[in-house]
Amino acid sequence: MKYVTYNIIIFTLIIAFAINVLAKDEIDVEYDIDGNVVNLNCDFSQSEPRIVIKILSVTGGSGTYSITPIIEGGVSKTNLTKGEGFSYFFSTKDQDKQTIGFTIEDETGNTYKMDISLIAQLEVVNIYQACNCNNELSIVIKPGDLNETLSCGLNTQGEPAFFIEVLDITGGVANANFTIETLGLGEISTNKLTKPPFRFYYAVTQNDINRNQPLGFKISDEHSCFYEQTFTVPNSIETACNIDCYIAGKVGLDENKAIQFGCDLVENELIAHFNYNNIKGGNGNFIYEAMVGNITNAITTEPGTFTYSFKPVDFATGQLDFFIKDTAINCVTIVDITKLITAFPYEACKLCEYSLVLTKNSSDNINTACDLTGDENRVIVSAYIEANNDLPISINAFVGELTNTQVQAGEKFQYRFSADDFIDPNFGISLSNIFTQCALVKLNYIPKELFQNCIQVSAEDDLNVLDTHINVVQHLDLQTITIKWDTNITIQQIRLINLHGQLIQSYKTNNVSQQQQLLLMNQSPGLYILQVQTQQGIFKKKLALLN
Repeated sequence: MKYVTYNIIIFTLIIAFAINVLAKDEIDVEYDIDGNVVNLNCDFSQSEPRIVIKILSVTGGSGTYSITPIIEGGVSKTNLTKGEGFSYFFSTKDQDKQTIGFTIEDETGNTYKMDISLIAQLEVVNIYQACNCNNELSIVIKPGDLNETLSCGLNTQGEPAFFIEVLDITGGVANANFTIETLGLGEISTNKLTKPPFRFYYAVTQNDINRNQPLGFKISDEHSCFYEQTFTVPNSIETACNIDCYIAGKVGLDENKAIQFGCDLVENELIAHFNYNNIKGGNGNFIYEAMVGNITNAITTEPGTFTYSFKPVDFATGQLDFFIKDTAINCVTIVDITKLITAFPYEACKLCEYSLVLTKNSSDNINTACDLTGDENRVIVSAYIEANNDLPISINAFVGELTNTQVQAGEKFQYRFSADDFIDPNFGISLSNIFTQCALVKLNYIPKELFQNCIQVSAEDDLNVLDTHINVVQHLDLQTITIKWDTNITIQQIRLINLHGQLIQSYKTNNVSQQQQLLLMNQSPGLYILQVQTQQGIFKKKLALLN
């Protein structure tokens, strides 16, 4: 809860009330008082402000109490024990309905009601006036290169501009959120700040200047506190600033013209980074500054370069901006990375490069055991995960049961599944980490014959246990077949078998390209079964060949 105390809001109470003379109901209530007056606070946690009264302790009676507000209003606790306190809240609605106050009752029937004289005074409090801002906002502006506030630079569109850099916002109500808006023209780097650092910049182009409208911005919090800043700028950016000084650079791109990210994990803290290269302009000697994140590996002479790194918490601020200045401090370029990066690059960090491995026995088959202890038979397989990082791995099974929900790379765990689990579309294990959700690793490639003495899966279900990993396309001529398979599948043999189980033809495979084309024009018309032997099990598909 966030609230602010306003010492100017006080109400005189009768002496008997102020010193808490025991009432006849024997329940004693100690208010937060200053001399002979009750201190009132303002609470801003709701959509409209409320007055708060603190009750420091409740004693007497049976020592166990229940608190009930009169119709509306609110209390921070509804049940107390001897010596505990609570807060009472009321709004303008309670004033309008004359429902201010509360009742305390103990287990033996003793009661205490808020004093009538206090209620009468609270009913006339002007809450909006009382809870108005009494701590005006102020800002800290970085000294400008052109004058006390203004610098020359580029806006986010790369246009020449005057701009000011706001380093911090102070004052207002504690823990407030700030909204920023222009007074007329110009551009602000963000329109809302919800957490420190409270930094932003405001830029004005020549087009803004020519339109002869107000230049500046307004900052407001949720509690009527605000700050306005207006600017008088030179008539011409070209005259006031050296246009030739403007600095430009380029973000490092990959072969697909996307930002080329790198990632580091330092004590399980994720850091993304990219390079900003070919920095030219100004006097050829540069200074780099970042609002959030870090700039490292900096070359400050033309053509300059540096590495910009940032964490997920930096990205959440919406302030991935950095400044490039020359050492003469008369030329600045603002690079707004939030326009280039719309989401934290988890995928580029390759956090999901996991391989789920089922342990095998001496015969190189997946090791299975039978669990007969439950209401239905289950198969047990052991597994571990290979990973390129040491992040804890969260594992989850939509069907079946896991012995662990979190493991490290290489740590073994067990998975139990029934016949119904085996044929379920979600049969498998999903993997994730503290940063992102990874894929569901399906396990329906486990050969049925390895556990047929434990659970029974029909031949129809077994026919396509690998169909999510292997795709067979029979072309229009019906005599040309293309087989494609996932990179985690290794094909050992492809065979064509007739319905009597006789081998008709076998084919060589190409595991490099993960696809194989088969020509069947020399085969007699009829029904056949295409059998694909993999390290993970056998895949089968019925084929119909015509003349």
